[in-house]
Amino acid sequence: MKLIFLVGLLTAQLAFAKSDCGSAALPNQDSQSRTYGGPSPRRDRIEFPMNYGLRFAAQFGPEKAPFEPKRDYPFGKQLVTIGSYLKGIHVGLVGVATRHYVDKYGNTVYVAFDKQPVELVEVNRATGQMKPLEGQGLTQHPSGFSTPVGTPKGFKRPIEHYTKTELAEHENIREGQTVKLEYPSGVIVTGKLAKVQTDSEGFVAVLKFEANTATVTYGDHTLFKPGWGEYDLLVGSTVTNSQAVQ
Repeated sequence: MKLIFLVGLLTAQLAFAKSDCGSAALPNQDSQSRTYGGPSPRRDRIEFPMNYGLRFAAQFGPEKAPFEPKRDYPFGKQLVTIGSYLKGIHVGLVGVATRHYVDKYGNTVYVAFDKQPVELVEVNRATGQMKPLEGQGLTQHPSGFSTPVGTPKGFKRPIEHYTKTELAEHENIREGQTVKLEYPSGVIVTGKLAKVQTDSEGFVAVLKFEANTATVTYGDHTLFKPGWGEYDLLVGSTVTNSQAVQ
């Protein structure tokens, strides 16, 4: 009896596999693989909390211009951290993300929090403890904040792995000098560096540019103009986390 049952079950499965239902592709299977930029993209995309059920990166694919972001995301306040997985301290932004840019592989290259107060923080990965970065609170950024993500071309290692002294010695990035940072994504930051701010472990966290000197561009797109005031660049080679906050 068992043998007859197994033969019948196998026959039914084969018949199902030949039917339209059994051979149909999963919905959006092809478009989804294109959306995420190929078979093996890096896992550094911003993700919304699970209850939203969406990814930032799902809005963009290699068939679309990477710097045509979807705007006005209807999501609440969140903490987005950037940095290196090799470090215990990551820096982050607290606010409502409004613009998000990705490269052709779906990796985050620029993120913006427009028209709102934004707080910059540091997060201990081991304990989850979050505390404000000195001088980078809501009063410093009352109208928004934006920053590139990645490691500039020519750097020996990610900026967040340098101390202030090492950044000057190894990469010739010094306070009081005009610097140019060109990212693999094509984002270019130029301006006069006013201050190199470090985290609680002594590693570079923020590059502060003097007011009315910074320009951020991507091809013909201008992402920040000198007349907009001071520009603070939050240092991080990849997006490491995104979570809802109160």
